[in-house]
Amino acid sequence: MALSRMASMRLLGSASKSVLIPKHKVEMSAALIRLISSSEKKTSSAVANRSFGRSEEMPPNEIANPPRTPEDFIDAVKKPRNWISYGYSYYDKERDADVYHATMFFLVSLMVVVGSAWIAYLPDWRQQDWALREAYLELARREKYGLPLVDKDLVPVDRINLPSEEFLYEEGHEVYL
Repeated sequence: MALSRMASMRLLGSASKSVLIPKHKVEMSAALIRLISSSEKKTSSAVANRSFGRSEEMPPNEIANPPRTPEDFIDAVKKPRNWISYGYSYYDKERDADVYHATMFFLVSLMVVVGSAWIAYLPDWRQQDWALREAYLELARREKYGLPLVDKDLVPVDRINLPSEEFLYEEGHEVYL
């Protein structure tokens, strides 16, 4: 049984770092994994394909299929080289730019401009206008009944704790009466 289990395994990696992986998993992921190396160890690292789970088709592999005919070279010249994606499509330059511009339009124009206008015209959510109206009504009521505008007993005197004059002199504060 151990021999048949080992026969269904495949050895990946270099002599110093090797990994046993079941054959069916290697065959399933063969299209998704590319082995990259810049040294003599040809299988020392692996990079997963970025399109895993995406619905877009993979572009033809330019390394595996180099241009061979004059028409292939003309097509290679027309392809955009060194193109950096905005992150919306890694394979279609026009779609990537269109989605990027639409996203920025909605984020900047609609979210910032419309959002700030909406916040500016919100009703009085902090009740500042209500407090000001209530203060004017209270002042009008006090004037109508001949009361002082601010009552001297607004806060009861027995609830106010003030420091003594001696303590203020000791602290270096001047007392104004």
